[in-house]
Amino acid sequence: MKQKTGRKLLSVLLTLALVVGMFPSMSLTAYAANSSYDLWVGGVQVTSANSTSDEHPTWSYDAETKTLTLNGYSNGKEFYKEAEAGVYNTDYRIAAGVYYAGTEKLTVALVGDNVLTMPEFSEDKLDNAAFFSKGSVEFTGTGSLTATGGKASDTSKDSNVGSYGLCAIGENAAFTGSGAVTFTAGSGESSYGAYFGKETAV
Repeated sequence: MKQKTGRKLLSVLLTLALVVGMFPSMSLTAYAANSSYDLWVGGVQVTSANSTSDEHPTWSYDAETKTLTLNGYSNGKEFYKEAEAGVYNTDYRIAAGVYYAGTEKLTVALVGDNVLTMPEFSEDKLDNAAFFSKGSVEFTGTGSLTATGGKASDTSKDSNVGSYGLCAIGENAAFTGSGAVTFTAGSGESSYGAYFGKETAV
């Protein structure tokens, strides 16, 4: 009786081993975690599962090459009506249409006409920039980008509100494409169409 039971058990184990062997992908598949990137577009953080806008993308991101492609993209202003929308807490509070917190250079490939427009902000000590980058940024491509910072309701000298079309606080900002870029600031205590590098402002 013991011998028959042992044979049955061995038979079952061999059958299981054969079945598992028929599906190696099932036994070896490892699901990668959803990676988050240091990039927000229109207030939404870009991830490995969310690296393009939709089926007909107006923006997409290649994490390997650190390239953001804008293809007829417009961020609109409706999203920023909520007080915390598009606000990123880093060294200071700033709202941005596109926000990049990475340290490696970000390449922005422009296709078609792209528009970043920030609304008016009334909150004190809240800067806003149509495009913000902590690292160096390079704009390339044949398209255009028009980026306009929001107007600050408090423009007095005691206000801490700043407005930027582009604020790139990395080592530099480069414009190597054949398209056109236009950066305009709204009024504020400190307003710059383009502020980049560590000492250069326009």
